[in-house]
Amino acid sequence: MPTRRHLLAALPSLALAACGGGGGITPPPAEPAPTLRLSSDRSQYFVGEQAELRVEFSGSGARLEPGFGRVRSGQVLRTGALAGPLQLRLEVDAAPGQTPQRAELSLDVRYRDRFSPVGDFSASSHSALPLADGRVLVLGGDRGGVVLSDAIDRFDPALRRFERIGSLSSGRSEATAVQLPDGRVLLAGGITALPVATRTELIDPRTGQVQISGNLAQARHGHSLTLLADGRVLLAGGTARASAELWDPQTGRWSFTAGPMQHDRSGHSATLRTDGRVLIAGGHRIGEGSYVFAELFDPASGRFSPLPEQGLAPRAAHSAWRAPDGRVLLLAGERTRTDALEALADALRFDPQTQRFEPLPGLGQARTLAQAAPLGDGRWLLLGGQSAGERALRRSEAWAPDQAAQARAELPEPRVLHSLTPLPDGRLLVLGGEGLHGQLVPTALLYE
Repeated sequence: MPTRRHLLAALPSLALAACGGGGGITPPPAEPAPTLRLSSDRSQYFVGEQAELRVEFSGSGARLEPGFGRVRSGQVLRTGALAGPLQLRLEVDAAPGQTPQRAELSLDVRYRDRFSPVGDFSASSHSALPLADGRVLVLGGDRGGVVLSDAIDRFDPALRRFERIGSLSSGRSEATAVQLPDGRVLLAGGITALPVATRTELIDPRTGQVQISGNLAQARHGHSLTLLADGRVLLAGGTARASAELWDPQTGRWSFTAGPMQHDRSGHSATLRTDGRVLIAGGHRIGEGSYVFAELFDPASGRFSPLPEQGLAPRAAHSAWRAPDGRVLLLAGERTRTDALEALADALRFDPQTQRFEPLPGLGQARTLAQAAPLGDGRWLLLGGQSAGERALRRSEAWAPDQAAQARAELPEPRVLHSLTPLPDGRLLVLGGEGLHGQLVPTALLYE
């Protein structure tokens, strides 16, 4: 049994324990961790679909980029139609001197890899132009009539419907078109049903109204048409043509450039570079003399200058695209042999820093007159065209500079002389073309 002395000795320690162990202060409860969450309703989407997003955060406000700006915590948001993989960033406001909190979300967006019919539309060698409002303008071509078509049609992807909105001044095929900064479309060159091949036309894609806007000094087909950064339009080459002309939007007139190209070119490509100059590459040549593979047009001087030669073989009827990094890709195409055309299965990439072309891993199918368009995932889709053994191809493939070509869904029917037009939601509109026996292919398709 404890004695009184033992109990008295224990009292001080008991008192200390009751006070928290030697006079210490109980720490305040821990601050709750700040909330920061950016989430989506699904883990994967298909091109053309929308994503539902939810933002949650602690703080007075935040920004969600790209495209949303200021947001509130708890807010539910919806993206537009997804054209490809999307990286989102939520950044919460921070006090001066503090590091802002961030959350990121990657949306996985893929193609179903299928073609869906969207109506009947028969044409070949027509012009198809994506408009700023998301619709597509389709001009002329061979529509199976006695003469070339003068039709102006407009395709609405939301309604999946074609609408005839006007008529050109003459039937026309193999023409080229660009949309101007004011929304109108300039159409030039090609083969016409009436003897007005030099006539150029301005089209209002909203109303279908047409007005004549100047005449070329020379009739042309197999040429290129490029909208320059200053609003002028460059028309270069064409069969047996080395000359080039500039259209001035202030006067509506054409005039020759200060100098011609190095030689005549047809079936070449003309790609606007980020510095405002135009890369002219390849093309068939009729005249004699040495072949210059590529040259640059400078809008400031109005002159063409040849690039250093690399011993590259002639190439024509290829597809050319400026990649997001500013380099230019030349895909597939053809070269002339003594007795035939050879379809190509390779690609070239032009580097504006080195001013040189480099060969890239080959395509899965040698083809010329193919149509190509960028996919939202960093690859390009090559569709249809023809090869040495087949007048029209069904095969399609996805290709990127750092990846091997991959076969994609085949067209329901072979096509050549068709068009492939990117839509704002990432899908691609396939129009017209001719089949194995030269017949018009009557079905319009969406690749999605």
